[in-house]
Amino acid sequence: MFWLGKTNGLQIAGFNNVNMKTVNGAQFSTFSNFLRGDLNGFHASGFSNIVLGNVNGIQLGGFHNFNLQNTNGVQIAGFNNFGLKNINGIQLAGVVNTAMQTVRGIQIAGLSNYAQNLKGLQIAPFNFSDTSSGISIGLFNYVRTGYRNVKISSNEIFYANLTIKTKILPIGWTKK
Repeated sequence: MFWLGKTNGLQIAGFNNVNMKTVNGAQFSTFSNFLRGDLNGFHASGFSNIVLGNVNGIQLGGFHNFNLQNTNGVQIAGFNNFGLKNINGIQLAGVVNTAMQTVRGIQIAGLSNYAQNLKGLQIAPFNFSDTSSGISIGLFNYVRTGYRNVKISSNEIFYANLTIKTKILPIGWTKK
């Protein structure tokens, strides 16, 4: 279904919904939902949800959710969630979550999470961020601007010791 105007209510399509303005309500399709404006409500598709404006609500995609502005709510996808700006809420993906700005909330993924600025919680085997005042739980957690220190020393037992310090808490927890 292709719609040029604003939707207040419900859009249902057998294959694809395309809306060139804002949706205040819900879009359901078997394949994809595309929205040029803001979503204030609910998106559900079998494959992909794409929003060029803000998301205030829930995106539920069988494969992928993509948002170019702020997300205030929940993104759930079988493969990946992507937010170009801030995420205030939850990203839950089978494989990868990406937030190109600040995450104030939770990212949970089967493989990896990325947030430029983490102010919440990341849970995945691999977690990455540029800055963090939150908590990352995983096998490998990397904060680009986190604490790192390398020392070379010697003592009466060993001629050379190499010590690498990072601000990592036990059992895969990191907090900066």
